[in-house]
Amino acid sequence: MIKQASKVYRTLAAMVRLAHKNNFGIACYRLPQNKNIHCICGDIQQLSRDQIQLATMDKGFLVSPFEDRHATVLIPVHTSLMVKESDFEIIGDLKQDFYNKLDDDCPLAFYRNRSTDDSAITREQFSGFVQQAIKNIQGQKFNKVVPARCQYVDIPDQFDLLDQFLSLCETYADSFISLVSTPETGTWMGASPEILVELSQEQFHSVALAGTQAFRHDIPLKKVCWTQKEIEEQAWVSRYIVNCFKKIRLREFEEEGPRTVRAGNLVHLKSDFYVDRTTTKFEHLGSVMLGHLHPTSAVCGIPMEPALAFLKKHEQFDRSYYSGFLGPVDHQDYTGLFVNLRCLQFLQDKICLYAGVGVTADSDPHQEWEETNLKIQTLSRFIN
Repeated sequence: MIKQASKVYRTLAAMVRLAHKNNFGIACYRLPQNKNIHCICGDIQQLSRDQIQLATMDKGFLVSPFEDRHATVLIPVHTSLMVKESDFEIIGDLKQDFYNKLDDDCPLAFYRNRSTDDSAITREQFSGFVQQAIKNIQGQKFNKVVPARCQYVDIPDQFDLLDQFLSLCETYADSFISLVSTPETGTWMGASPEILVELSQEQFHSVALAGTQAFRHDIPLKKVCWTQKEIEEQAWVSRYIVNCFKKIRLREFEEEGPRTVRAGNLVHLKSDFYVDRTTTKFEHLGSVMLGHLHPTSAVCGIPMEPALAFLKKHEQFDRSYYSGFLGPVDHQDYTGLFVNLRCLQFLQDKICLYAGVGVTADSDPHQEWEETNLKIQTLSRFIN
């Protein structure tokens, strides 16, 4: 609990109390390579995915699940703040109520879904799941699929979610750090390395991220070696984005990569895709591409339809908001939706951690299990 005495902690805690008092949703987030922490709270708007129009919707924080098209929520900006290294500024209503709560000692309350049955899959079961996926690939049902699993752990005594959020912000500078709590979604925390859609007035940006290894301090990123399986897996994701551009007949884009990047305790292969919005004159490019991109081959598979059908049949749990997307919409003049990876769900009496892995014809079931362990460790190390 090293951060509870800090002004940053006290400021964010006041926003959590304010949100819970008014039955608002709340989202705290920190962008990659940025030290400022943003916080939004407001009365939830429930949307279907067809209603996501980034150019015209209210400013706020968007949270959308992996599959259920009608479980998307927007936390519109009722009250917001930005915490800087030396100070904070608050924007919106209820300012006096906020300041009164800055030094409130009442416990922090987050919205929690009830704990589901402990349906965590065993190593042997997951290996069988991966083997079944490989057989389907060999039978030419699809080229790649991304099975996932969850792992439940007990909530430690005196566990402080807000304190751990701040620890994530300090540890993972290159990731999108988020803590979201609403009556509809429950509470989720994550450190995502993957941009789905990023928008500015001048530019559209998306990322292909695949291939996973443990980060080693003794090996420079430029000298990390990748297997053919990992290179192929990343190429599938890149081609998926290019095909989405082709669907809307957009040819004017730039591709950079692939290159090796670090994401916390892991390294990945990453390619960036950019579109100059000032020359394409495509006002709704962000919303249209979002509709085509999700779910990407990095969280589902290629082709998407048969891969998704396989996951529905064989995956033994509900992904809910894991591998969906979330992020600010036109908040502080920025829109950035990130894939909800490296995340946990805060339940009544358990914490649920999630991880998935890209399976191709060259996959080894036991190695894929170890890769999910590496991904789960991104957040499990902060449960203390």
